[in-house]
Amino acid sequence: MMNFCSRHLAVLLGSICTCLGSVHATELVALSDASGDDCRSAPPRGAITLCTEHIEKLEKKGSDQSRGSKEYASQLYAAYIQRGISFGRLAEYQSAVADFNSAIGIKPDGGSAYANRGVAHRLQGAFEKSIEDFGKAIILEPENPNHFANRGISNYKAKWVGRAFEDLEKAVELSPAPYFLTTLAWHRYLSGNVVAAKELSDRSIAQGKSYLSSVTHAHILAALGEEKLAYREFVIAANLGGFQKVREMQKSLHRLGLVRARFNEALFMSGDLDDETKDGLWKCALERCRLLDRVAEWK
Repeated sequence: MMNFCSRHLAVLLGSICTCLGSVHATELVALSDASGDDCRSAPPRGAITLCTEHIEKLEKKGSDQSRGSKEYASQLYAAYIQRGISFGRLAEYQSAVADFNSAIGIKPDGGSAYANRGVAHRLQGAFEKSIEDFGKAIILEPENPNHFANRGISNYKAKWVGRAFEDLEKAVELSPAPYFLTTLAWHRYLSGNVVAAKELSDRSIAQGKSYLSSVTHAHILAALGEEKLAYREFVIAANLGGFQKVREMQKSLHRLGLVRARFNEALFMSGDLDDETKDGLWKCALERCRLLDRVAEWK
């Protein structure tokens, strides 16, 4: 067994401190009111250039009459939001906030600018500002479940747990879609209510699986001691999420001291394996992770 482990553990990658909570947070960034297909679809740095050109063109060509039109304001508002989102994807949050501020100045009754600025504030650790922005977005768009889910995440990070669950439950009430069920399930899991988390996660995956729902479900199964079921769910997540997502998942798992993503990545990298090899890798990964669990700090 030790010889088998020494041969195959080289395939298993290390870990960094990336937790799944941040994955949930960033998935909620709104992309509405974006300007132009090129500006939307380009990689972040290219999108910033395209959006800047679009903004300059609008401002240069806009006559006094056109500047007062709803169409002009809508296009400029959308361009600033899209450029702000692109800055955010590059972790240039101050520039992102500046663009969202510009968008709010153009259209103060638009919820998207407040919501995206709220995400940018949260990613900088400014949770109270984030909560305030999502509150404004909710006033403007009270039926949008994303705003409640986002404010719930910010409340949880600010350690206002009661308020967090009120918001996350409201999001599910407005839209019992898998994403909102999974987000609520994840935070129930984080708070230690694994049974409630499992019920919510079951409801989510019954509607169809995604990387996010599968990796959340796997964490919950692992916490309930269902290691083999957790492993299977991680493999599903790996197939749904691709290699980069597997790395992300693996790193978050190590920090949490949970099962066992090293085996998933070895399987993913190695392709089709015979049952004996799979079983050996699985046992080897379990043993390695049990040792890590003894020294891992529970987060």
